Amino acid sequence: CLVMDALSDDCFDYFSWEGYQVTVTGNMNSNNNGVAGSWFRFDDIRACNEYIQMEGNVAWPDEATQKQYLAEVKTLRAMLYQFRSQLFGDYPLVTTILETPGDAYVERNSASEVYDFVKKELTEAINSLPNKADQAQGRINKQFAQGLLMRQYLWEGNYASAETLAKDIINNGGLTLASNYDDMWLEANQYDSETIFDYSSISNTSRDFYGDPFAPNGALGGWSSVVPTVDLVESFECIDGKPITESPLYDPKHPYENRDPRLRSTVLYSGQYYPGYEGKNPQGVYNSLPRYFSDGTANPDWWNFTGNATKTGLNLKKYLRYENVASGSAHMTVHYKAMRLAEVILSLAECYIEQNKNLDEAADLINQVRTRAYANNVYGVAAPLIAVSDQETMREQVRRERRMELG
Repeated sequence: CLVMDALSDDCFDYFSWEGYQVTVTGNMNSNNNGVAGSWFRFDDIRACNEYIQMEGNVAWPDEATQKQYLAEVKTLRAMLYQFRSQLFGDYPLVTTILETPGDAYVERNSASEVYDFVKKELTEAINSLPNKADQAQGRINKQFAQGLLMRQYLWEGNYASAETLAKDIINNGGLTLASNYDDMWLEANQYDSETIFDYSSISNTSRDFYGDPFAPNGALGGWSSVVPTVDLVESFECIDGKPITESPLYDPKHPYENRDPRLRSTVLYSGQYYPGYEGKNPQGVYNSLPRYFSDGTANPDWWNFTGNATKTGLNLKKYLRYENVASGSAHMTVHYKAMRLAEVILSLAECYIEQNKNLDEAADLINQVRTRAYANNVYGVAAPLIAVSDQETMREQVRRERRMELG
């Protein structure tokens, strides 16, 4: 979810009680009571274990349905173990129901054992899952299980196996890139041709998209708890395809001009139009810079106005679109895209680059994503396409592309 980026260089979590700040500083432990503490819990894995252990008691209408449901649960359990093994390394591998608290005192399994389990479960599940096009919205599909397995192989550096999976998703998944990057984050467009799987939000329930921690304080009374970093902003290229350290188009006095269009879709920065500010400050735009506005009113987005003011001067925008927000709060029902085709395309490019082969195809794949990013851009310019070059240069390019596209 969005808060996981607070474990990277892309976002910062201000409130230590949420758990992600102490994780970054290396002070996370089993006494954390915040959101991050959920990674110590086993109730989600236990629910999967209960299902698998008890599904034989169900009077199934047919064997195919039983296999499909089992494959869905196995995919979920594999995903949960994948997350935890990547966070902790060695981790207890529990696949049965533990009956007593005493039974829960188990040793950690090695990370390699957990990785092998994840790969085994996903490989078994894939053949029993329908393609995304044939599966009901919100249910696990074959391409999502393949994508999780692809991620696992990437994590382990097994690029040949990840390549095979990525190719199959691209060639046989019935997916296409959405036509407009900026519009993908609107609730009205969440059932697009690109999304492989999403975490579905349900209105007026505890399963809506709870945006208060991420929303700007001035417009929506949000907490600005998890906010983008300047480091993330500086990673976005200029519209000539060069990083800001190399491009003559970059102006430190106007740092958001002439930048990759995905920046304005991802980050809410000062000077950017945001409908929630109409009538709330003299400019009617998001502006975290002054302590007071020109009319003398205090700025609720100035960093020290309140604990809920952003500490980096930036706010998230990608899902926190004003059009998605319910009146009077930052609760919304937009789905969170857990996996989409652009990630798979860039992963295939990465596989080629890391194996130092098919570099021309890798460039074409990256350029597919770049071309879509520049569709209908505010500058009216064509996407700056990358050229085939050496492995090290292209490795840097695909990593930067992943950060701009997926941040």
